[in-house]
Amino acid sequence: MTDIAASNADLSLDIISDIACPWCAIGYNRLRLALEETGLSASITWHPYEINPHLDYEGTNLIDNIIYKYQMSKQQVAEMRARLTGLGAEVGFTFAYNEDMRVQNSLRAHQLIHWAKQFGKSHEVKLALLEAFFTHRKNIADIEVLADLATRKGLDGEAAKTMLMADACLAEVKAAASLWQQRGIQGVPAVVAQSKYLLSGAQSVEACKAWLLEMAAKPA
Repeated sequence: MTDIAASNADLSLDIISDIACPWCAIGYNRLRLALEETGLSASITWHPYEINPHLDYEGTNLIDNIIYKYQMSKQQVAEMRARLTGLGAEVGFTFAYNEDMRVQNSLRAHQLIHWAKQFGKSHEVKLALLEAFFTHRKNIADIEVLADLATRKGLDGEAAKTMLMADACLAEVKAAASLWQQRGIQGVPAVVAQSKYLLSGAQSVEACKAWLLEMAAKPA
């Protein structure tokens, strides 16, 4: 089982990911299932990464963004979405794509996760953001949307709004993202166990199970 806060957890996991990354949603849920199936506990810490640093807070059409970034055709995008939707369903995550779905810069969302950490709510906020974006197609850069999400997770929504309007955590988020890039993280999802062992990409549940068991067997 995943145990987010326990200091006596079997494993310490740092997860580097972005809210707008579909493979990050799939990868986490595969890892979650692997933890449940192995019976291992993990203390999880989330870290920021931007897959769309070129976007602003207004964002753009998601299909157009993928075509621009990856030189894909509309048909290829449709096929990729269908595949992601199926893979998400396998691990209990809902992708609800439509033609008008937009994607925004994720820095404000990362600030909210960072800010929530002091209240022990960063994990809940991160998972809620993934669902807000992919399942409910919310604007993850809209301050009102983020403040409402914070409130629904038991946080002070007005304090969250004040923090976001001032970009109070922006420097810390950018520094954290830069640090992981300096450590060699060039794509997400990336999971680091015990501060030194890397698992790259959205690995299968079976691959995650084997890796977790290997990590748990290593000396502390």
